[in-house]
Amino acid sequence: MRIDHGAVSLTGRRNNNEDAMLCLPRQGIFAVSDGMGGLDAGEIASQMSIESLREAVPRIEKLRDRLADSGGSEDKIALADLLDELFQDTTAAIHQHGTTHAMRLGATLTAGVLTSGSMLITHVGDSRFYIIRDGKAAPLTEDHSVAALRLRQGKITREEYDISPQQNLLYQALGVVHEVEPDFLEVELDDGDILLFCSDGVWGSLSLQQIGNLAQFDDMHKAARHLVDAAYRQGSNDNLTAVVYRYRKPLVARANWEWLLRGAPLFSHFTHAERLRLAPFLHEVHTPPGSVLCQEGEVGEELFVLLEGEVTITRHDIELVRLHPPQHFGEIALALRCARTATVTATQDCRLLVMHRDQVDDLIRRSPRLGARFTTRLLEHLATRVVDLSERIAQQGEPVNEA
Repeated sequence: MRIDHGAVSLTGRRNNNEDAMLCLPRQGIFAVSDGMGGLDAGEIASQMSIESLREAVPRIEKLRDRLADSGGSEDKIALADLLDELFQDTTAAIHQHGTTHAMRLGATLTAGVLTSGSMLITHVGDSRFYIIRDGKAAPLTEDHSVAALRLRQGKITREEYDISPQQNLLYQALGVVHEVEPDFLEVELDDGDILLFCSDGVWGSLSLQQIGNLAQFDDMHKAARHLVDAAYRQGSNDNLTAVVYRYRKPLVARANWEWLLRGAPLFSHFTHAERLRLAPFLHEVHTPPGSVLCQEGEVGEELFVLLEGEVTITRHDIELVRLHPPQHFGEIALALRCARTATVTATQDCRLLVMHRDQVDDLIRRSPRLGARFTTRLLEHLATRVVDLSERIAQQGEPVNEA
């Protein structure tokens, strides 16, 4: 029998289970929370985290339905706002509970909401989300441990990280502080992808190959059980929790746009993890041949990245160039609200990613470091265009006013 979801949580070698989980495949909501063992009553913090998410299910479903109908960035950001609000309310509630009962409480929370063809992940702590595709596993969340942060910053090597006692020292968790800064990322899914949410008791004892081997199971409950049992046999001294789901795409499979995005000049300098974190701030549109995407003389506020199809750029009715995937256009509109200098028209059925100026502001607000990198990259790209234009004018023998 083929079972497309499974969830298993074991106490393991501990005296009690401080992990909690949520697996609601019909609603497309999944989560794992791990109470911080170094503090008091970790099971209270993890259960509070999961119950807060469970109570928000009706509101999440409402936004999911809206997003499925519209496919627009506004509804996607509204869902991200709801999840951010949930995480803030939960950390405040756990912190208040600890203060009231004279306890130190804290928990991780990694939650996923399945939308139309993608998964929106919200994450705090060091529980993880993995995607297993073609038998290969990849962790897509970043641990909020001191050791992991130092590794990302290049302050320690992978070998030093592997033996660092700061692997278990979290700089961000629910309940430890009044406010948290959750990571948001969006992952476009392919048919047959296996999604895994797990606590560090599982991932800390298994290799990527061992995690990827779960793809051999048709029964995802057996896959979840296999994971926790394997981690236990490998010597894990922690609680062990795994939530597994196999995604089935309702539509014809198409190319993953995150993969295509890496070829776009504006986004090629970002890492895979950074592109996933940029994803919630972009939305997808489809246009038939003849659609005008930008009109010369009209004010524009959007950047477009071409994923499929072809567009032509004209100025004063003269064709200048034709663009193909994964080229982009309209980036000036993100920096300056002004009239478009050319008209862009679809010559084929087109699939595009769109980023609005409002989404740039939201990116900077939610992820200041990533927002700064994107803004710098945008500035570099525009500056390169100015330099190229100046050189071409100079080669024609015309005076150039250098700034």
